[in-house]
Amino acid sequence: GPSGETTIVAWNDDFTVNDVNIAALSGDGWDYTTGILTLAGLEHYTVHGTNEIGGVSIVVAANSTVELSGVSICSVQPFALGPGVAATILLSGPGNELVSSRYANAGLFVPDDAALVITNATADARLVSIGGGSGAGIGGNNGDMTWSGSITIAGGTVEAHSSPNDDLGEAAGIGAGRGGWCGPVRITGGRVYAYSGTKYSYASAGIGGSLGMDHDGSDGVIEISGGTVYACGGYQDEGIFAADIGDGLTYSTANAINKAVVITGGNVVLAHFDSEKARFTQSRCTVTNIAHDASDRVLHAVVVPVGTPDAAVELSGLGGYGTRDVYADADGNIYLWLPNGTYKFTTGSTHWTATVNGADTMATVDYVALENLRIDSIELSADAVTLVVSAVPEIWLANFAELLRVRAGETLPLPDDDDALLPAEGVYVFPRGDGKAIVIVPRTSAAAMFFRMEVRSP
Repeated sequence: GPSGETTIVAWNDDFTVNDVNIAALSGDGWDYTTGILTLAGLEHYTVHGTNEIGGVSIVVAANSTVELSGVSICSVQPFALGPGVAATILLSGPGNELVSSRYANAGLFVPDDAALVITNATADARLVSIGGGSGAGIGGNNGDMTWSGSITIAGGTVEAHSSPNDDLGEAAGIGAGRGGWCGPVRITGGRVYAYSGTKYSYASAGIGGSLGMDHDGSDGVIEISGGTVYACGGYQDEGIFAADIGDGLTYSTANAINKAVVITGGNVVLAHFDSEKARFTQSRCTVTNIAHDASDRVLHAVVVPVGTPDAAVELSGLGGYGTRDVYADADGNIYLWLPNGTYKFTTGSTHWTATVNGADTMATVDYVALENLRIDSIELSADAVTLVVSAVPEIWLANFAELLRVRAGETLPLPDDDDALLPAEGVYVFPRGDGKAIVIVPRTSAAAMFFRMEVRSP
């Protein structure tokens, strides 16, 4: 509009702050001027609404809690903390998205002297935050020798990309913008997905540092004490890459940028798990960074094949290891990071043993407490009976099907004496891999029509 007038660009009628439409231009503790929605003066704000490219930019100018309840913004800088601000983003519901339309900017900007906490108000809470390419998904804008601020994620599902479609890899998913350093990142709960891109010549970490910094020294510590974290660093090609969690691809060959990856809990899944360096170290370094615990002990991965993809996992028995918000990955695995030693722990009703001795290892099943066993179907033929059996938990049949035995009889109730038990050597059990097993037993007599599955002691 003409000089001096306020221009409202591309906001929808439902964009509100504390139930007041931003068309009002101001309300208790906020104002909206030339596309900038400034929040200052209240302890708690609730923001709702959708805008299009070129519209709203939210700036938190004073310490407060900002509840995002169905907020979708695509603008030059969708959300930013002001200098020195400590803010909490409270996620309510799944429909929250912040997308930067400018190459240099973060989706959610946290400057070097600010502190951000992200947590959830509802179980389905979700945030997707996408940088412009050289700005982080959550963290720093493009800027040589600048730091991102303190970032803590405590709950909700948080997905951060350095760019749309992950095609620009010049900033971290969470952490540093291009040419910058990563301040402290702490994850205590929730489900966190962090991606850097792959298109350009250099790349940044999924969580941590960015490309292009040639210096010695360490960025802020990255601490994971709970939650489920999936991180994917960017790469220039198949042999030159940034870390999934740690340092970006730099010109330095002697020192890694991020030397302080500390894991004391949670399920930490790395896209480049099979590459020792790509986990925590960029490929040009002559050293390989390894994660440590709070006592500076080197950690290795314990892969636990819990079996059910994307399922919540009840983990116990590991002492002070954080177990909040642990979920299996798409392959039904969780990844625990532990120092050398032998560990016995449980996931739900499954008992595991893992021995870490200087390398990654796979946990093995000790025993699974059977919750339910049933016969789903029976098929009779002249000389055999084929049973389809299912178990809860599903992993039980894959590990302990040899403990099954079959009782058969001509009438109900089936007798409890040993005469009704079929000899084990005549029973064939074939686990199918889907929580079910096929059991083939001989016909004991033409009249035997009733069957019961039992389990002998291990």
